[in-house]
Parts: sequence; C-alpha cells; structure tokens
Amino acid sequence: MTKRSKRLALIFAIVMGLVLVVLACEAYLAQIPVAVVQGNSMLPLLGEGDVVFILKAYPNEIREGDIIVFWAPGKTHLIIHRVIKVIQGHGNTYYITKGDNNPFPDSGIAYDEVVGKVLSINGVTFKIPYVGHLTLIFREVWRQLASSFSSYVFLTSLRSM
Repeated sequence: MTKRSKRLALIFAIVMGLVLVVLACEAYLAQIPVAVVQGNSMLPLLGEGDVVFILKAYPNEIREGDIIVFWAPGKTHLIIHRVIKVIQGHGNTYYITKGDNNPFPDSGIAYDEVVGKVLSINGVTFKIPYVGHLTLIFREVWRQLASSFSSYVFLTSLRSM
C-alpha cells in the first residue's frame, strides 16, 4: 500500500467514524431507538450485525412489505421480520411476518408486541452494516461473565454450608 493510499484510507475511516457518531447522536437526541440484527433470517437485505433505526408506527401505518421489529414470545429478544399479511380482528391488529431468508412465516404478532417499523427512505431500508457486531460480542462476553459469576457464587455458597 502506498503512502497516499494509506492516507486516503485513514481519511475515509475518520470520515466514516464521524458519520456514525453524528448518526448515533441524532438518533439518541431524537429518541429513535436502534436495533442490532441477530441471525440471518433477513438475508440478503439485513445481515447479522447490521444496525437499523426503529420508528414508532401505529397499526394503520404498518403495511404488507414493511419490516417491523417486535418482541419474541416471553419478551426475551427482538425479532426483525417483514410483514406479509395484516389482519384486523377482535379489536386488535395482527401481523403475519416472515424473515426474507426463512422458508415459513411466523405465527401472528399482535400490535401490542410491535416495537416499530425499520426506517426506510423511498423504499430503501436504512441500515449501517456490521457496526452492531461489537454489541453482539459485548452481549456474549457479558452473558458468559454473568454465567461464570453466578456459578462461582453458587459453588461458593455450597462450600460454606
């Protein structure tokens, strides 16, 4: 790599870093939540580690083809899938969703479980690729540390009995 290309790569990295910081600050100040894509159910559009912005959406604003973020059963984690059907009934709105890379649709999602719609501009889904990998790694490390700590506490308490 020449000295000039190294300098250009450094400038590009700095500019991209600044863009990400500005986007993160704007999202924080505007209170637009973000989500990190986990898994490959939305490939090729969204890959693991991509960051998406979530906009609040009312039931009448969510249509077939929209990508929504909703709670998994038990509210253990968020799922990001595409709406393939909207159903009105029993005083509520329900959505049938499916990951673009999944062979079968999910079971119905009530509006109460929906966090929001993934930001899209003129039909193009807005995402920041790969940035969320750090979050996913941190979550995994934190989970491992918490598990190790709880095992240590449990074994220590057994020994002191």
